[in-house]
Amino acid sequence: MGRSSTALAVVPAGGKFGPFDGQLMVAEFTDAKVSRVFLEKVDVEYQGATFPFLASFASGIVRLHFAPVGSLMVGMTSCG
Repeated sequence: MGRSSTALAVVPAGGKFGPFDGQLMVAEFTDAKVSRVFLEKVDVEYQGATFPFLASFASGIVRLHFAPVGSLMVGMTSCG
């Protein structure tokens, strides 16, 4: 996923953010990117995969939040 994960956000249900309902978005500070995480429960165990989603932000990402309209808001900082 990354070297310094900083925040998680669950994609809300309702299809406002494409086909990713219930999946996780993970912010990464050092590489200034967002990854998508898909988890699936098989019997009693979870398995999953991580995919690159958004990259090349101007600075490290510290927060993720979904707006009621479905937009993903990304909070960044250039400190550190």
